[in-house]
Amino acid sequence: MTDLFILLLFSVPAHTAMHTLSRWSSTENYETTASFVKLYLIKETLQHEISSIDVTIKMLQQQKAEQEHRLQATLEEVEKKKDKLDYVVRLQTAGRE
Repeated sequence: MTDLFILLLFSVPAHTAMHTLSRWSSTENYETTASFVKLYLIKETLQHEISSIDVTIKMLQQQKAEQEHRLQATLEEVEKKKDKLDYVVRLQTAGRE
């Protein structure tokens, strides 16, 4: 029966799990019920933390994409300036010959 409730805690919506636990607690000992409630609270906390980490990962991925875009734009700008300088140097070199 214990395995069933552990499965229940980790696989169903919160209200269903808590309703089932409250019904079960009236027939079983309260110590076991308290353990299940603690497990449920740990599960909810972990799910919240995972969600926060997911949001942070998405934010960091967005920042990375923006930085890569700015870097690419800067690289293109540098390449254009280099090409202009190369052209000026060729003109000056050709004028001296």
